[in-house]
Amino acid sequence: MALKSLAISLLVILTCASCGALHTDQATTGEPAPRIITHGDLARTIVRMMGDESKMPAGANTLDYQNYLAGKGIAPLDGWRYMEPVSKGDLAVVTVRFLGLEDKVADPEDEAAYIALLESIELRTIIE
Repeated sequence: MALKSLAISLLVILTCASCGALHTDQATTGEPAPRIITHGDLARTIVRMMGDESKMPAGANTLDYQNYLAGKGIAPLDGWRYMEPVSKGDLAVVTVRFLGLEDKVADPEDEAAYIALLESIELRTIIE
């Protein structure tokens, strides 16, 4: 059940990313920028949603969360970058790696391939 909840939550975040709710360029769009979700925010959220927060050391900082996930093979292509905004590509890579679908990615070095995979699968495929 926790996996279903996490998968659904990550896909909702990915949907928000595709709608521009993550990182946007205010200078380009002229629109007020929404709250930026950082790599640190994402790492903490994933660990909490996994129910693994109790496995973190007392007083854990963002780097601890990012290292924990990296140790499980869950990280963006360029690794965790503490205060950097999460891009759609970062989120797609993290989602695919969390769900263990890396073997289905056409080009594991290209964020677009992770995005394409998530766009091509149906939610029920992930949660069944």
